[in-house]
This record gives sequence, structure tokens and C-alpha cells, in this order.
Amino acid sequence: MWLLVSRVPPPDARYWPGRRWFAALDAVGWPMAWALAVAYAPMPAGLTGTTVVAFVALSSLGRCRRALWVNVGAGPNVLSFGRFQNAEGSAAALA
Repeated sequence: MWLLVSRVPPPDARYWPGRRWFAALDAVGWPMAWALAVAYAPMPAGLTGTTVVAFVALSSLGRCRRALWVNVGAGPNVLSFGRFQNAEGSAAALA
């Protein structure tokens, strides 16, 4: 037997001036930190490093677009980039 429990979505965060720009800074900052960590790794990363940098660059474009234009209901989530990327599907979870 399966027991399915759904959670109540969190309430929308209040709008405050600069929320979208702070979310955009958050959306670009974390991928940039990952790219810098790969670029300045103590050993050469080779093709894997180049692939990771390309992935985080593309990821930051999508995150920035969502932060500026789809910023509904939530504030910036500084831990969102550390999660698996497929978990970032809903716009409410991203800001």
C-alpha cells in the first residue's frame, strides 16, 4: 500500500525593491563560483572541466532569465544551484 502526502506550497514572498536584481545576482553568482572553482583547480580538468564550465554557463542563462522574468512567489534561494538541476523545474522554487 502506498501513502501519498502532498505538502502545502509555501506562501508567496513579499515583493521588495531589488528582489529581482538580487535574484539575478544569485542566479549568476553560484554558476560563476563553480566555473572559477573548475578553472583554478590544482590539476588540469581537461575536457571534463570545459564541459562543466559550458554547463554552468548555460545554466546561469536559464537561471538569470527565470530570476528576472519569472520571479514569482519566492525569494532568492542560494542553495538551489547545489541541488540536482532537474529539481529546478518549477518557477516558484526558483527566484
